[in-house]
Amino acid sequence: MFCCRQYLEVMLKQLILDLWQLYDADDERVPGTHSLDAIWGIAEPLLLKNTPDLTTCRNVRAALARFDKLDPRSDSYRYPVDKNGKAHLEGVSSIDLGQVRAVVERLSVFLDAASTQVQVDLDAKHEMVQMAQWYP
Repeated sequence: MFCCRQYLEVMLKQLILDLWQLYDADDERVPGTHSLDAIWGIAEPLLLKNTPDLTTCRNVRAALARFDKLDPRSDSYRYPVDKNGKAHLEGVSSIDLGQVRAVVERLSVFLDAASTQVQVDLDAKHEMVQMAQWYP
């Protein structure tokens, strides 16, 4: 579970960095949070500039929210208790790993596609900048 969640967090953070570069953002730092909801809150408006698909974005937000609910700080699957001694995952008796796999697979396809599109757009942007230098 930790690896799945970590993958989603890292992919989202890289996507944000690439989108900031694409849109010449002033702030190009990695978001300093592990909250998938907060990270998605940064990524979503940037993605909507590139591909205005509200339905997909809502579905991604809902899927990420399920991970965030069980593990808001990315430590529930690494440590049995929090810093105050309270048990992580209290009240959770089972997790359907087949369902987790299916959700992570769908999110992975989306994030890979979004990342590829942003990389293509970044390449085109860089080529246009180079061409502009050739023709003053």
